[in-house]
Amino acid sequence: MDEIREVLKKYDESFVGDNLGSMERINAFALTFYKDVAEIYDAITRVRNIERNPTGFSIHDAPVLGL
Repeated sequence: MDEIREVLKKYDESFVGDNLGSMERINAFALTFYKDVAEIYDAITRVRNIERNPTGFSIHDAPVLGL
């Protein structure tokens, strides 16, 4: 979960506040935010829940359950 902490570090009050001053900065902030959300989602989906599914998904289940 260190990956998630690294992404979230930059989202302090000053970073968010500084990027809400103009439409261009909001658009740049939104792009950064969306990329970071995708990175967090990627990190979370790579974590295996050993209690719920100790062997992982089968080749037939992976496309459906992996989402």
